[in-house]
Amino acid sequence: MQLHELQSVCEQISQQVDSTPETIIKYLLPQPSSLEGEDNSYSSIPERHVEPHQGYIGSSLLRPKCEKSTCQNRTGQSFQLTYCFPQWFLEKAIHIVAAMTYTGTPMFWLEVRRRVGWGSEDSILRFALTGNTVGVKSLLDVGTASMTDADPNHGRSALYYSVQHNRIETCEFLLNAGADPHAQDDYGISSYQKAWEQVFIKYGSPEDLEALQRLFPKEAISEAWEFSQLHEIVLCILPMSLAATLQDQKYREQVNIRDYKGRTPLHWAATRGDISAVNLLLDYGADVNAQDEGKATPLILAASSGSVRTIELLLLAGADVHLADIRGGHALHYVSRHQKKIAPVKLLLKAGAAVNCRNSYGHTPFIGAAIKNRYEIGMYLLQHGADMHKGSSNNNDTPLFESIFHNSHEFLRLLLREGAKHTHVNKSGSTILHAAALEADLETIEILAASRPGRLEVDLLDKNGKTALEISRQRIASPDGFQEAFERFLIIVRESNRDI
Repeated sequence: MQLHELQSVCEQISQQVDSTPETIIKYLLPQPSSLEGEDNSYSSIPERHVEPHQGYIGSSLLRPKCEKSTCQNRTGQSFQLTYCFPQWFLEKAIHIVAAMTYTGTPMFWLEVRRRVGWGSEDSILRFALTGNTVGVKSLLDVGTASMTDADPNHGRSALYYSVQHNRIETCEFLLNAGADPHAQDDYGISSYQKAWEQVFIKYGSPEDLEALQRLFPKEAISEAWEFSQLHEIVLCILPMSLAATLQDQKYREQVNIRDYKGRTPLHWAATRGDISAVNLLLDYGADVNAQDEGKATPLILAASSGSVRTIELLLLAGADVHLADIRGGHALHYVSRHQKKIAPVKLLLKAGAAVNCRNSYGHTPFIGAAIKNRYEIGMYLLQHGADMHKGSSNNNDTPLFESIFHNSHEFLRLLLREGAKHTHVNKSGSTILHAAALEADLETIEILAASRPGRLEVDLLDKNGKTALEISRQRIASPDGFQEAFERFLIIVRESNRDI
């Protein structure tokens, strides 16, 4: 889009104070090709989601009325559009935001963000997720990474991942270095909103949650999420009785009211594992299968929180275990990834959940358990038919690869003991040796060495033309003693190859 086109867009938006979001959209999107059969990336624009790496993602909002005297009878409008170039062409995404404030002021901005793969050597995202503040700082210092770098699947920044995983030190460093807490991912969620979601659902230690509240001031949270009074009561923002409030016909009629991301009060009550609120809302007619803008149901969110009684109440009320969110994730995916105990897994399987269901990245619940080192859940899923050999559809990384990437030690031992295929080569041309070179810690190397894997080509080149040894030597911020341990491991593999 040229400068004069941007100016034209701004002029047209400024004249559209009362226009619908659809009116704004037509100014921002190129028109589809009129040539039938032509390969045109503009010809099919999904509402909220595209396959990773390529295409449009957009969202529009007609915001509720502002209650302040300065903006009575006005509305705010905003539209966000993300275009992701195919990664083989350009590893970047263009973000366009057009907005009309409550006071009638038009705003328009464009930003280009780099899309960075998790496996690249300069991935600031990997360091942020693991809380490696030294690694983050080293990349920023030498200029090989930026705080606006985003992952190719969700458009999420290093700050977002440090918040999501409660890496407080890394989070504070990024904020002090100028990371934008209000930059949104491809689904319209900012790091600020994610931080408060963590607080609301009590995801983390009391110290971590207190730190998040300190780093992300509370004043703007209700506005950021556009909470109704029922939302605020469920979330304990307002110190009022939910039972008493629902006695009022006005609020009973709002039992399925939605916030900025389309979540009802039941979504939040289920996420928090608030059994009393879940019971009350269901009694007053809350939709048990309501889906938010990300297609998540209360059951999917309850699966993440792990409250067995909440899951049970939702299932008894008719929750559908087969509904998936926008990324194809079922409740079983989330419970296998986020919980440690098998009780909620048992409930979902008993209710008919498919043990090998796949999300849009080809991950099964078993792969999720491998990523998060959920040993007991992995054992239970194996006993009920989980496939431990199949990889994801994106890069064909098997559970064994994922357990190495994420240093899931107990799960790694489980897979090796159960006979997981260790000679697998993924779509990047990598073996478990390449995976270990890139991500393994010392304990992972020790576990692999003790298994004495054979039939592995030590000098195999991946699709980037690198051997496992070369990757290990180029690794940034590896643990102390890693290189020596890894090279001893390669010697063991060579010996095992000769013994076969």
